Amino acid sequence: MNPIKILDKTLKSLKEHTAENPLPKEVIFLNADILKSLTNRDKKLIVEKLIKDGYTDRIFINELDHYFITFDGLLFIQKGGYKS
Repeated sequence: MNPIKILDKTLKSLKEHTAENPLPKEVIFLNADILKSLTNRDKKLIVEKLIKDGYTDRIFINELDHYFITFDGLLFIQKGGYKS
């Protein structure tokens, strides 16, 4: 799968599954079936890219990273995401 599709699918998973609560990255990737086979390194790289671009943010809960989509991320998806 190409990196653009991975970024878009991850962002959509964040949108779908973090509306109520931020989630650990492992849960976010499990919820997007096509992404669950990625290595831990790739998952980290994807999340860090989304944070760097301002579409995802993280908070620490019980000393663990939890992630959620930002308002800019919601707007970005609405405009077509990375593939546009």
